[in-house]
Amino acid sequence: MPIRDDLTFEYEMPAEIKQCFTKEFMTDFHEKVIEVFKQNDIHQGRSPYCYEKTAYYAWWMNMAGTSGFHDAFIDICEKYALNHVVDYVKQLPWYDGDLFEGELADLLVQYGLVELGTAEEYEMSESLIFCMDE
Repeated sequence: MPIRDDLTFEYEMPAEIKQCFTKEFMTDFHEKVIEVFKQNDIHQGRSPYCYEKTAYYAWWMNMAGTSGFHDAFIDICEKYALNHVVDYVKQLPWYDGDLFEGELADLLVQYGLVELGTAEEYEMSESLIFCMDE
């Protein structure tokens, strides 16, 4: 993950890729991510969590980079015939792929589909990130 002298990451989503992510696309992507994770809950024998009410700091920022987030993204790209975007993502090194998905999660906030949340939610999500249900 190349880092600049000012300690920022070199990777930024190209404008021609970012322009593909309209509010309609991001709305469908948001719904698909929730569907994927609810199906995973059911598959694991748990009642589905109410992901619709989760804030960026409480949940979404930690989901970017997961297989569920990635699978939802690929499905929605196929729905919108964005094969060139899928090809672009596939050629990224893993660390840039994670940053790409982080920018996707940021777009959910920018489009008003996910609330940002609070510093307390951020601190809680960071402290619980490696905890697992029994």
